[in-house]
Amino acid sequence: MNLSSVGAQVSMPPGPGLSPGRQLLRYLRSPSRFFDQCLREHGEIFTAELGRGRRWVVVATPRLVRELFHADPSLFQAGEAKRSIFEPVVGTRSSLVLDGPEHLRRRKAIAPILAGERSSESNRALIALCREQVARWPRGVAFPAHERLQEIVFRGIFTNVFGPLTAIRAPLYAALKEMTSRVVGSRLLLMPALQWDLGPLSPWGRIRRIMAQVDRQVALAIEGGPPDSGGEILSGLLALRDASGQALSNREIRDELVTAIVAGHEITGISLAWALANFLSRPEIMARIRNELSEGIEGGLSYLEAAIKESLRMSSAVMIGSARKLRGDADFHRYRLPAGTMLVAYFHGLHRRPESFPEPERFIPERFLPEGFRGVKLDPYGWIPFGGGLRRCLGATLAIHQMKMVLATVLSEVRLELEGGMPEGVRRGAFFAPRGGTSVRCGIR
Repeated sequence: MNLSSVGAQVSMPPGPGLSPGRQLLRYLRSPSRFFDQCLREHGEIFTAELGRGRRWVVVATPRLVRELFHADPSLFQAGEAKRSIFEPVVGTRSSLVLDGPEHLRRRKAIAPILAGERSSESNRALIALCREQVARWPRGVAFPAHERLQEIVFRGIFTNVFGPLTAIRAPLYAALKEMTSRVVGSRLLLMPALQWDLGPLSPWGRIRRIMAQVDRQVALAIEGGPPDSGGEILSGLLALRDASGQALSNREIRDELVTAIVAGHEITGISLAWALANFLSRPEIMARIRNELSEGIEGGLSYLEAAIKESLRMSSAVMIGSARKLRGDADFHRYRLPAGTMLVAYFHGLHRRPESFPEPERFIPERFLPEGFRGVKLDPYGWIPFGGGLRRCLGATLAIHQMKMVLATVLSEVRLELEGGMPEGVRRGAFFAPRGGTSVRCGIR
């Protein structure tokens, strides 16, 4: 890559001397292998050109992540970066794709709605749902746990967002289920050049029609008003008022509801499948978890929570994230970056730095207990599966809590065995899931 000097600065960090097309092919074949090689050859910050006009500056140290999170949000725009991928799904008025003061106002308004989802009543409902679903799991034959866990998560988040599944809500449930299975996991979201609606049989045409059905069904739910039970998120959004007493528009409510479904379902479901694989492939970890569960599933479960966090470190559903797109030319680190540059954190590399995580390839939940591991305690900029700074995922605490409740219930109800060993990661749209969906075999405990 050619570097142009400006005084003591260079315009861009170094990067591979390959054409953008070849870099894109290597990235699509194996993002972690490609980026790990870039880290070895170019250091903690490098440039990757993933196709024409797609220039990424990639960072992978806590120091640079901190600099990214604290950069001027009017120049380093997180909403604009996410819009380039998720707008066809979550729309233009979701807090996920907003920037500046508008994003901060929306974030402050919806935070209390999400914070209320860890009540004792919600716990009991989630545990009951898990038990009901696990009772239907096949015994004695291998099956992909990811699909079953995803179903639990989807039913749970649907109830939290819209209310219990009833005959009236069945079309809404079906539309959102199709969206999560056929749209959110589509690689087309990463390929704007291929997003052409050439009719109902074309790939993007099918996605457009799925989203049109989602829009119709969500609009009916909004027009129906607050549900009689459950549906705390819909009820909370309908009741929101700004300082002048203005309510959210139906479009804004729609976009936040769909965002809640996507964020609460896809990443949590994949993370559960990874956690199960990580636990079951390590008998000593499972023994400690079972010992903790023997005292009840509604206790503190501190070791299980630490093991979940270690799984998020080792096997994050998001390999690259916390993106910021430059609105104008800006200084970052010792470089002068041009407008339009995308800056991203490389989670996979960041979470394997031996300075932050001694013996990084070992699965050690103790890292996330108060005493840490080998005296090394958690660096908030070294472990970022939920992002950080002003854009940290609002549902992060809720997601950890839900994962803990689901895994505690599942592992208390059945004894599981992992089939075929620890799975590799495969791309699922913008995310990475275990190949084969974490194949397991179960029987009654």
